[in-house]
Amino acid sequence: MNFFRSEEDARQWWGFVEGTEAGILPLADMMAIMSASALRERTNGRYISSMRRYLPEFIGRIMEITHNAPFWSLRGGA
Repeated sequence: MNFFRSEEDARQWWGFVEGTEAGILPLADMMAIMSASALRERTNGRYISSMRRYLPEFIGRIMEITHNAPFWSLRGGA
């Protein structure tokens, strides 16, 4: 994960790849994803056995924030 001051800065980065624009998210969106139960509960001792409960919320949040863009697909978008 890389942090940039703006989308323009991200596009000027030497490692930027055309077609990956959907991967550029504002910090507030990344914070919303990272605050999902699936990530908040990683240290609770029952994390693995509780994953079925956490995963739908986590995936739903990613799909909502990213508008289900192919870039974010686990099947290999961009």
